[in-house]
Amino acid sequence: MRILFLIALAGVVLAGCSKKPMEVDRITPIKSTSGSTETDVYASRRKAGEKVPELAGDQIVPIRTYMVNSDGFGIGDEIAGAKCNVNARDFSADVVTPAKVRLPNYRMQSSAISVRCSKAGYTTRTVDHSVYNRTKNDRLNMGSQAGLLGVLAVVAINAVSDEKTHDYKYPVLKVVLVPLPEKGRKKGR
Repeated sequence: MRILFLIALAGVVLAGCSKKPMEVDRITPIKSTSGSTETDVYASRRKAGEKVPELAGDQIVPIRTYMVNSDGFGIGDEIAGAKCNVNARDFSADVVTPAKVRLPNYRMQSSAISVRCSKAGYTTRTVDHSVYNRTKNDRLNMGSQAGLLGVLAVVAINAVSDEKTHDYKYPVLKVVLVPLPEKGRKKGR
């Protein structure tokens, strides 16, 4: 009984060690380059009879900035207050991290996203993100639990399925910022 109590206590202590993401209180809308005020940036062109991607919905995507680990590799602590510009083919948004932005989802025809963030005392960084095929990803995750045969079955299913009907999603948009060298410090030291 005592061992179970110690294991439970260790679990509670370790669960408290992981940092929760910073809270975000508002969702930033995008600005269409065509002047549209809707999330569907192609709506007016579609109504005019132009062949443009069909809207499959929208997605609220977190944008987060982190400091690089002290060893210079990997993701360290989340930092707030970076000014970021989110750019795609037909829309953009300006946010201050941590943030959430509402993006249109056109499945496999969704635009790649470029996120450029800057903050005083850090280098400016730009990262590019594309949508991923969530349907295929979820299937592979489920199939991998059944071993090699499960993965082979999923690969066969994915090969014959219609990707136009699959669910596509943007990942969390993460930008890792590197602190600028202190004034007077020579590079390489």
